[in-house]
Amino acid sequence: MSLRQMKKLYKSVAPSIVQIEDSESDEEDSGNSTVCNSFDVLKLSSEPESEAESDHDFSNEENPDLHEEKKDKKAGTKKNKKKSKTVEQENPSEIILQDDIDLAVNEIKKEYGEAGVETTESDPRRDVRTRNNLFTINRKHIYAKNEELRFFGPEEDENGRRKKPKETKTVLKNQITSNVGISNVKGIYMTILDSKDGYTYFVYNHTKEYRQRHEMLLNQMHHIQPRFGIELHAESFKNMHVEAMMLSFAQFCLSDSYDQATMVMEHIICHLQYMAHPFFNITNKQHRLEFKYIENIIFHVALLQYSHMLSRKACHRTALELAKVLLNLDPRDPLAVILIIDKFAINAKEYSWLIDAIDSMAEKDVKYMFNIKYSYALAHYHVAMQNKEDLKKADELLKKALLLFPSLPKLLIPAREQRDEAVKRLLAHPMYNELASRSISQPLHELTLLYAACMQPRWREPAAMQWFVRNALELMDQYDAEPTIRAKYEHKTNVRQTLFRLWPAPVARHLCVIKPMANWLVDGAVPEPPFYEFVHVINPVPDSRTVNRYNYDYPPSFLMSG
Repeated sequence: MSLRQMKKLYKSVAPSIVQIEDSESDEEDSGNSTVCNSFDVLKLSSEPESEAESDHDFSNEENPDLHEEKKDKKAGTKKNKKKSKTVEQENPSEIILQDDIDLAVNEIKKEYGEAGVETTESDPRRDVRTRNNLFTINRKHIYAKNEELRFFGPEEDENGRRKKPKETKTVLKNQITSNVGISNVKGIYMTILDSKDGYTYFVYNHTKEYRQRHEMLLNQMHHIQPRFGIELHAESFKNMHVEAMMLSFAQFCLSDSYDQATMVMEHIICHLQYMAHPFFNITNKQHRLEFKYIENIIFHVALLQYSHMLSRKACHRTALELAKVLLNLDPRDPLAVILIIDKFAINAKEYSWLIDAIDSMAEKDVKYMFNIKYSYALAHYHVAMQNKEDLKKADELLKKALLLFPSLPKLLIPAREQRDEAVKRLLAHPMYNELASRSISQPLHELTLLYAACMQPRWREPAAMQWFVRNALELMDQYDAEPTIRAKYEHKTNVRQTLFRLWPAPVARHLCVIKPMANWLVDGAVPEPPFYEFVHVINPVPDSRTVNRYNYDYPPSFLMSG
């Protein structure tokens, strides 16, 4: 090989290596630019390696010219090798030069890495990116019709033949409901409020006419309860006054008119999405719609209510995805989605997802949330059963939950199990009876009743209930035999007495939002916060952070201490 050919070879190798490094560094920079919120930890799924490989192969198929170039290069390399053999015999001095070039190329490869070869060293930034993807929204799971079709299949005609699903045109990006609420009525619209630290903050705005209608509604609330007749309902739809429509939704729920309530809710969500900013994307974790702005509250409230409705219809996977959307829009969790997200995950059988979620929230106070303690243990139980693993970890977690919140066995164990002698002894034991009830605050007691009403079907599955009773009995025997367990119980009792002595503002908001739906969701088991009125659904429990840009005059009863 001549000197000119070897220089040519060197130049063809070096730039490609540098280019690879540049692309890798760009990817790393883009990964570092992601700002994670306090809940950005739950990764639902990762892209399978097989899909990544197929994408790589597909790119080659899309570029046949590139494939031909590779063939030509290989053929040219073979020819060069043959020529180099003859040249090496004729001019041995070039062998030394070739060795120098190979040495230089090897040094470059060591410095920048070799093309097509994956490094085995783990990138510490990869774990960060994985955690950041935990609350990534899957677009196919935010539309409930997809889950209904997956569960029940397409509808059948009179002859039992499956109907072809209707082709519905999607006019909204990442649409949550059908196109029922598409309206050209102007009144509410969205703008970009700010962009900082990689996040874009959006806010809804009200036109002058919309503000006048809203002030009239608030004025009625100051003096008398607004009359929710056909006229007001029709007027709110005509003007697309979403706050008035939300009150109509609450009224329909209170009168057990659930079909009409569903129709109203779908109109509200569809209209709010239709009037959103073109750049606003609920699947983008860098987009924020902060709850503190009064005009944004209606979107948060509607999504929370709709997620409860979907879970009631067994669309738990869609409900879970909408809960993730709420946590992305405002990571402060102003509506206490943490109070219900475990229910959605357990019912959707996303056990590993829930475990990762709770592990990621170790720095928060979730370890003092009764629902998280019990659902965390239940998720570990199901994962162990699926993988045919030992239940030691699940047993340990359940016993910790029983020590901190010992009043749950009386609520979760069904009546048919209570006829068993061992279960009778368990429920009569002081640690699950008088000691447990004496050291619990009224708000905490009411919330445990709500948890039991929501989660009884999953806890009362025969295998899960047998596991639950076994651990409760073992802990009871340890309490009687071991002073250390009694000391732990006393310590947990002191901790329990400090929990939920007052209603936390996010929890009170959550209850205000779903209270009109109590009979629909859990047969009336939703606790009632103090000073509650069903009109609070449009602005539940404002606090010092609330931003009232239009100076709306809300009734004093709305201004509960947060």
